[in-house]
Amino acid sequence: MPNHNYNRGRAFEYRVAKLYRDKGWFVFRSAGSHSPADLVCAKAGEIIAIQCQTDKYFTPVKIEQLAELIKENGWQAMLYWMDNRKLQSREIGDSKNNE
Repeated sequence: MPNHNYNRGRAFEYRVAKLYRDKGWFVFRSAGSHSPADLVCAKAGEIIAIQCQTDKYFTPVKIEQLAELIKENGWQAMLYWMDNRKLQSREIGDSKNNE
């Protein structure tokens, strides 16, 4: 039996990855969510770690792991989610929205 949540999540990660590839970024995908970042994008010495959710719920553990990853490496980090069929995003550390 296919896992529809996994397929939906994977499709969403592909959508976000395409946004970055279309802007010239090299994108790595961590399949199966076994790392703090679903996607890691690199371009001209810049690195962005991305966590994707099909809804806005990001577990505190995932946020903490992602924050630690970027702190240790000097990277940037973004969160992407869907809200009323619209792609939403925010940078980690941006106080405009809550997790």
